[in-house]
Amino acid sequence: MRQHEKAAHPAFLRDLHQHLLEPDSPVYEAMGWEPADLPRILNGELSVTVDKIPALVSAAGYVLVSKRLNDAIWTMAQAGSAEWLVALAAQVAKSRTAEHPTAGDTAAQGPTTPTAPVPHSTDKRQNS
Repeated sequence: MRQHEKAAHPAFLRDLHQHLLEPDSPVYEAMGWEPADLPRILNGELSVTVDKIPALVSAAGYVLVSKRLNDAIWTMAQAGSAEWLVALAAQVAKSRTAEHPTAGDTAAQGPTTPTAPVPHSTDKRQNS
């Protein structure tokens, strides 16, 4: 496993935890949870079913991408193409949202297997 693949998971978990601390977070609505459920969520008493993973990832501000796309983005970023990659990632997310407008279904459908969540933002200040 490459370093960039390992780094995505702790960042996602940290961001998800931050969302759970905000009572008006879209994560609660996407999962059908209430803020009062937080202790049960953190203790593992409430689980996430496979069909809810795309909605959870999306509500936390991430998109699922295939391993192939993730590796391509990582390779191009190493080559110094970061500005171009931000625009490409935004276009991919936008096209997937247009193809599958239901919340959470953006990247889980299709011929490739989803891998690590990738932060989704076109605001360059947040991507730095």
